[in-house]
Amino acid sequence: MGQTFRSLAMIHAASNFNHTVQTQKDPTHVLVTSGVYSLVRHPSYFGFFWWAVGLQLFLANPITAILFTYVLWNFFSNRIKYISEYLLGLIQT
Repeated sequence: MGQTFRSLAMIHAASNFNHTVQTQKDPTHVLVTSGVYSLVRHPSYFGFFWWAVGLQLFLANPITAILFTYVLWNFFSNRIKYISEYLLGLIQT
C-alpha cells in the first residue's frame, strides 16, 4: 500500500515532483491538489513511511519496525515543519 501510494504521488505530480526541497520556483511548476494530493498533504512521505514500516512488519522484524517508525516519524515531521515554515516565509535561504 505504501509503495503504491508513493508511486501514485510521483506519477500524478509528474514534472512537479522532486526528491529535494526546492527553494526556487520553476516557471512550469504548478501546485497539485488532485488525485492522491487531494487525500493527503504529503502523499510521497506518507507512502514511504508506511512502505518502510510495513516492510519491517512483513519481515517480522519488530525491533526495526519500532526503530523505523521512530526515525522516519522524526525525519518526516521535521522536514514537513521546515517546508511549511519556508513556504510561510519564516525561513530564509
